[in-house]
Amino acid sequence: MDGIMGIYNYALPRMQLLGPTLFGPVIDYAISIATANINKFIYSVLIILTDGEIHDMDATIDKIINSSNIPLSIIIIGVGNENFNNMKILDGDSGLRS
Repeated sequence: MDGIMGIYNYALPRMQLLGPTLFGPVIDYAISIATANINKFIYSVLIILTDGEIHDMDATIDKIINSSNIPLSIIIIGVGNENFNNMKILDGDSGLRS
């Protein structure tokens, strides 16, 4: 966790956060890495830090569902004062989606 926080503290002041917020491309990239590593017994974790609502929500839901059979966890962290209510759809607390 110290390493993650170190990278976050280094990178955040050097970034400009702006929209639209599209998760699809980064999820696709994480899926390709996790899929390539299946036979190497490597488990991947994608951590997404976002400051806004997801603009490709339907595609994001589809990609998460389609990645459920590979060794990949996706963690989404909302930062700032935006409304993140739609992200509750992704948390799985109300059951699995299909």
